[in-house]
Amino acid sequence: IVMWDLDRDVREITEVGCHDNGVCHLAYSEPYQFLLSTGYETYAYAWISNVPGHKPYKLEDGSHPHRTSLVGVHAAARTPQIVTCDRRGLMKLWDIRMFRCVHTFTVGAMEGSQMQYYPREINSFAYVDKLQQILVSDSRRVFIHEYNEGADPKVADANGIQLVRYNPTVNTFVTVSGRDIKIWDVNLGCLTNHFRDVVDSDITALTLDDFGRRFFVGTHEGGVSVHNLQDGKMLKQFE
Repeated sequence: IVMWDLDRDVREITEVGCHDNGVCHLAYSEPYQFLLSTGYETYAYAWISNVPGHKPYKLEDGSHPHRTSLVGVHAAARTPQIVTCDRRGLMKLWDIRMFRCVHTFTVGAMEGSQMQYYPREINSFAYVDKLQQILVSDSRRVFIHEYNEGADPKVADANGIQLVRYNPTVNTFVTVSGRDIKIWDVNLGCLTNHFRDVVDSDITALTLDDFGRRFFVGTHEGGVSVHNLQDGKMLKQFE
């Protein structure tokens, strides 16, 4: 697997790594900068795209693994979630932050079904970001699975909580999930504000000022900015 730098010079290529028996499918997780690949193995690889030669992480579920080669791998946009599907219709949802399988299901299986494998060979699958649907097909039929982030935004975050800060000025908690920030009332236990896509990359650090009116954030890409706690509006970007 090689990466081409199209911005500077197409002839400059970086070798990422290789599969033993060929590469069948590639996908890219933009928020986490992982290149995902499948070959004829029963697992997918996650390569650190900006560190050539680094040993890849293997997406392999020890308790209930894929039994056949994978049809492909897809990254759900703006989330840490990865989807894999094998030729017997076994699909898995992964969290790229922990390289762990968080959900397993079978193509065509209805809710509550005990079907473990699809009776015919699966030959392709795709993820439709705008519709949040997973399309899977064999030689005769196409199945559509609705993709659900799995959390009510009023009580939880689908992508997990990275940071929590307490604001004693107004007796609230400030939580960080990806690029989003939520404000929770401590006494009522309810969500009072939700600031979406506060910055351009995942938030990795957060602190409040002494008056509890502004918050400072640091991001995965190295940016630092200050925001109004009332509406989440950016007040200043530090250079």
